Formats: sequence, structure tokens, C-alpha cells
Amino acid sequence: MKKLRAWFKSLIVLWAVVFWCVVLWPTEKEKVFKIAYIGKDKNGISQVFLINSDGTGKKILTNTPFEKWNPSLSHDGKTVVFQVLMRDWDIYSIDVEGKNLKKLALSLAQEVSPCFTPDDKKIIFISTQEGDIMKLFVMNRDGSNQKKLFDFIAATPSCSR
Repeated sequence: MKKLRAWFKSLIVLWAVVFWCVVLWPTEKEKVFKIAYIGKDKNGISQVFLINSDGTGKKILTNTPFEKWNPSLSHDGKTVVFQVLMRDWDIYSIDVEGKNLKKLALSLAQEVSPCFTPDDKKIIFISTQEGDIMKLFVMNRDGSNQKKLFDFIAATPSCSR
């Protein structure tokens, strides 16, 4: 009887492993994800690009003469935020189709290193809005309701899901 029970338990475990591997294991196509990055265009100007993790689908999202840095793709894969140097560093967003370029942080301070919160509703960033020292701030996805999160020196946030 003990051998039968052990055999039955082994069979259940084996069935669970096979089910997970066959039904739940992601296919190669599902493993492909998007990457936002800064690259140089044919004129040597930094632009925001989007590419699939398998190297296909390379697309340039921006086409402006200003320096760009620190792109961050939203977790839903629909929007990229990044910093742009014109007179000072500002945060912009653009959709993954390369449309709807929008300046988000409207202060005269330096705003850098944007990243989406895990729910994609807000953007965390670093700013000098309260003087020369960089501090951690948050704003809504549309750039509204900017407020300081913490009163200490901050550098390059990273947000995960």
C-alpha cells in the first residue's frame, strides 16, 4: 500500500511538472520584450530607440536635435519617458509609435532619471526643484502633481514591478 501511495504521489508530481512545462511555460515568442535605449541617428545626434529583445523591430522614436538620456519604458509597454537637454534637463514622454512627444516636468529646475512606478500611474524622477541638491520626486504620468518624496540627496532611481 505504501508503494502504491508513493507511486501515486510521484505520478501527481510528474503530471504537475509536465502540465507546467507544456501549458504554462512561455513560448519563445512570449519571451521577446521591448527595450528602450539611446542611440545615435545618422547625423550623430542622440535619439530614443525601441527594439525587441531578439534584435528585431528596431524603431527610432524621436527626431529632435537635443541630447537625450535615461529612457524608461512603461511596464505596459506603451510609453517611454526620458530626459532631454535643451537649456536644462527636462523630462519628456513619447508613445511607442513615436507620437505624442510631451514635456512633463515644467519647472525651471533640472529633472533627470525618470522611471515609471510599477502600476504605471506615476513617474519617479530626480530634481533640483528645491535648490541645487538633487532630490527624489514623483509626478502623475501626465506630468501633473509633482511633489518631493524624500528630503535627502538622491541619484538615479530604478523602479520594478
